[in-house]
Amino acid sequence: TPVDTDRSFVHGLIVAEVASRSEEYIKYCETIILQEFARLREELVSKEVFEGFRSAARFQPLVAFKSYPDILAHLIMAAAANGDKDMKHLNSFKERFARVTRNSLRNVANKYFTKEYVRVLIRPA
Repeated sequence: TPVDTDRSFVHGLIVAEVASRSEEYIKYCETIILQEFARLREELVSKEVFEGFRSAARFQPLVAFKSYPDILAHLIMAAAANGDKDMKHLNSFKERFARVTRNSLRNVANKYFTKEYVRVLIRPA
């Protein structure tokens, strides 16, 4: 099932979209997502998953700067909408991203994937 994980400082959402008519399946998906959030808080992600994450997350900005002006325009608009007026945050992505570790992922999960922050909203599109 495709999962959309767009995030911004404006709304702070992580969105998982599931296409199904089955209420039972939707409840199952909700349970799995919440279990994954809990697991991210408790365990370090595996080295293999972490490297896959790093490769996927680096791809869009690097390719956008090299070959895809439409994707780059979207990244610039998103950066501006998130308060990056001079694009320092966008342009320092590569260096900042190099500092992300498995431990830092777990620390972020422990900060945000808590009862104070996590809300589940299920509704038809």
